Amino acid sequence: MRKLLMPIMIFLMFVSGISAFCQQSKLDSLRQELSKAKEDSLKCRLLFDIGYTFEQRMPDSALYYYNKGLELSRKSELRGYEATAIRFIGIVYRSKGDYDKALELFFEALAIAEEIDDQKRIGAAYSSIGLVYYNRGNFDEAIDYQLRAAAIEEVMDNKQGLLAIYNNIGIIYDNLGLYDKAIDYHHKSLKLKEELGDKSGIAGSYSNIGSIHFSQADYDAAYDYHKKALDIYIELENVRGQATAYNNLGLLYRNLKDYNLALEYYTKSRELREQLGDKRGLFIIYNNLGIVNRHLGNFETSLDYYEKAMKISQDLKDKHGQSVVFNSVANLYIAMSDSSDVSKRSHYLKTARKYSHLAYDLAVETGSIPRQNFAANNLRVVYTKIGNCCEALKYAEIVMTTNDSLNSQEKTKAIINAEKKFQVEKKQLQIEKLEKEKALQDIQLEKQNELAKMQMIIIIVVILGLMILAAFFIFVVHRLKVTKLQKKIIEEQKVIVDEKNIMLNEQNEEIRAQHDEIEHQRDEIAAQRDMVVRQKEHIERQKNQITDSITYAKLIQSAVLPDDSSTQSLLGEHFILFTPKDIVSGDFYWVNKVGNKLVFAVADCTGHGVPGAFMSMLGLSFLKEIVGKKGNTNPAEILGQLRDSIIDSLQQKGKSTDQKDGMDMALCVFDLATHKLHYAGANSPLIIVKQNKEFQIILPDKQPIAYHRKMKNFTNNEIQLSSGDCIYIASDGYQNQLGGEFYKMFMSKNFYILLANISDKPMVEQKQLLLDNFEKWKGEYEQVDDLTIIGIRNLF
Repeated sequence: MRKLLMPIMIFLMFVSGISAFCQQSKLDSLRQELSKAKEDSLKCRLLFDIGYTFEQRMPDSALYYYNKGLELSRKSELRGYEATAIRFIGIVYRSKGDYDKALELFFEALAIAEEIDDQKRIGAAYSSIGLVYYNRGNFDEAIDYQLRAAAIEEVMDNKQGLLAIYNNIGIIYDNLGLYDKAIDYHHKSLKLKEELGDKSGIAGSYSNIGSIHFSQADYDAAYDYHKKALDIYIELENVRGQATAYNNLGLLYRNLKDYNLALEYYTKSRELREQLGDKRGLFIIYNNLGIVNRHLGNFETSLDYYEKAMKISQDLKDKHGQSVVFNSVANLYIAMSDSSDVSKRSHYLKTARKYSHLAYDLAVETGSIPRQNFAANNLRVVYTKIGNCCEALKYAEIVMTTNDSLNSQEKTKAIINAEKKFQVEKKQLQIEKLEKEKALQDIQLEKQNELAKMQMIIIIVVILGLMILAAFFIFVVHRLKVTKLQKKIIEEQKVIVDEKNIMLNEQNEEIRAQHDEIEHQRDEIAAQRDMVVRQKEHIERQKNQITDSITYAKLIQSAVLPDDSSTQSLLGEHFILFTPKDIVSGDFYWVNKVGNKLVFAVADCTGHGVPGAFMSMLGLSFLKEIVGKKGNTNPAEILGQLRDSIIDSLQQKGKSTDQKDGMDMALCVFDLATHKLHYAGANSPLIIVKQNKEFQIILPDKQPIAYHRKMKNFTNNEIQLSSGDCIYIASDGYQNQLGGEFYKMFMSKNFYILLANISDKPMVEQKQLLLDNFEKWKGEYEQVDDLTIIGIRNLF
């Protein structure tokens, strides 16, 4: 293996150079597309693509572009892209080892995806959450979230999503020692990656399959897979992947007892992970460097690396990682006890016993059978050396039990069968393809073709290198010619500048002559300024007159809204929170009684201020006619007739030139005889909070009271109320208010929780609590919309 290392590395350096050139070309192309993009959704996708090109090499640069995408998606209210941006940012933080921040971001992305019912993004969020739990050693939670993600992706037949999730499940099963399940999922993932041509993903699967063969002591197969993974990672310039491959090759040579070569690979991996700031990766490599230095007899160096690994695993709250490093430290002290005098031997063995117990307890807690086996074996050795035969026998039995779990003939056979099945299926596909193209003769010449292909690749790489050098030489010669031409142009321009200086002197004389004319014009400007001041005063008087008119319009609007005495007599224990954004409001509320039925509603008209007020007056007028005069008490029919009246009055015919005005509304009719509540809504829900503070949301129809491209009949909802139930209907002004520490919307979910929390308070107090919370959230920011809420308790 070592004889092949130097020529392979030289070849990979050529490939890496070509890859870097292609990578930069791709990045330049993406940036050019971004500068030309007009639609915000396309800009978001391009920002994500640019961020992804940096993710493996320069994570801070990736973070910059993902945050730009997040800002744009929020500004443009692209909720799906907002969830994607938040998840991508979480991925960078996970790669840096900040699992608390990553988990917070992944759950935020999940909440947005669930809010907009985007199954693809829900599955992606589940998978990301599962990976954080895996990094922390919480394998049960990790498997649960990965299987949730897989279920969604399988329904959607999303191969791109499935290949990553299958890969994650395989890694978790590997850590649990369930190697037969692990290799099955890795082969599933690899098959999809090969279908899609995902080279980076193929390298990841090679690495994972190699690790399983390594665990089963099949070192030749492990080397083949890890070497193939390294070749691809170097070609793709994937620094994180190279670090992982070097670490895996180090593990392989360590088990082959070639500790110096193992140390060489570990050192390469460490340098790359320090460059990336990869805490998780540094934990792994520090632990491995400690192990190989222990084998080389460098006990102090070994202990230094273990202490670094312990600190990182504690910072990451990684119980599985702590179990790994505690086992390693215990092994070190066992080795030190063998090479020390009698006075130190007892101390070293006690220290080894302490760390072995810590490792075993954590392995049991995380369910990792390989770690339990390792720790139990350390305890067996320690108790044997101490002379405690009973404890040594106890842990020897645990070692045998866990060995059976890890290395049973059935599992080994399952792994071999899974590998054979995968290789047979892969070979069958190759044979079928060859039969269609040129029979089976290529199989007989496979070795010769591989050698010819390798020679051809080397020739192509050399030719490409020469072409690049030739292109560079041509570029340099061209630049020399351009520089010579530019020098000549500069000399010619100098002559022109001298001539223009003479012209400027002549123009100075003309300027002096113009000075007197300017003085005259200044006097005229002063006179015009006085005129502007008079006009300003006139405009201010007109503004005051308009403001007075709007204020009078507010009095008119207040007059047509139900007064406090009528609402008190009709609604009983209730509150009405009515806070317009401007002087007059685009929201309105209405209460009326028809026979033994009580009708009440809240509406949110298009716009606010004067335009919204006009719509509210129109809506109130039609409501009074439909309910008050015609006596209609069917909520769905009332909304339908109101919509017809709005469309007719605004002459809406579905044309692009039509007015887009209309309103959202929640309308309730309470039957005083049956105590049943009937509700219909246009984009505005009904909230019911029970006495135990559980809230129920009755969803509206997703259409406005105006012309809509998919108009349908509104839906009646019948609810049997119980004594003590609180009923709330509201416009969206509260939920859409921007504010808080991060200047974001209050959101519907928070609004419902707030109503549930205050529902046991008197209605007057509820109104004040809602208002206080609104002002606190809004802070110094401007109110963004009109605000109307009606809350009622004990309608009967």
